Amino acid sequence: MKKLRIVLVMLILALIVSGCSNSGVSPQIESKGNTVTAQSAIDYDTFTTAMRAKGYSLEELQPSQNEIKFFSVTAKSIKVNGDLIFIYEFTDNATAKSESQRITSDGQIGNSIIDWIDKPHFYLQGKIIVGYIGSNKTILGDLAKIIGDPITAT
Repeated sequence: MKKLRIVLVMLILALIVSGCSNSGVSPQIESKGNTVTAQSAIDYDTFTTAMRAKGYSLEELQPSQNEIKFFSVTAKSIKVNGDLIFIYEFTDNATAKSESQRITSDGQIGNSIIDWIDKPHFYLQGKIIVGYIGSNKTILGDLAKIIGDPITAT
C-alpha cells in the first residue's frame, strides 16, 4: 500500500512538472497590456509589437496622397529593415475576411492589374490584412510565425 502511494505521488509530481513546461507553447509578447502569442497578431498594435519582439526596426511612414485605395481602409505603411509592409486594419474580422477575398492567388487586387516590384505576399489574421512586397526569407518566415500562412501563392 505504501509503494502504491509513493508511485501515485511520483506520478502526480511528474504531471505537475510536465504541465509547467514551455515546450510547444508560442512565445508571449506584451502589447498594450494584452499578451500576444505567435499567430495571434490580430491588429496593427499587436502586429508591430510582435515584429519588434522579433528584433526588427520599424519605421512608420506617412500616408501618401497618391496612394491607390485597394480596400475600404487606408494602409498603414512601415519600413522593416528597408522593406515595405502595408497593414490594412478593418473595424472587425468579418470585414477583413470579406475584403481579403478580392486578393487573387497571384497578388492582384480586385480589377486592378498591378506590376509589383517584387513578389506580393498577403496575409489575413483577425481584423488585418498585411501586404509584404519582397522576398526576404527571414521576413517571410517571421510573418508566417506571427500571422500565419499567406493567402497568396507567390
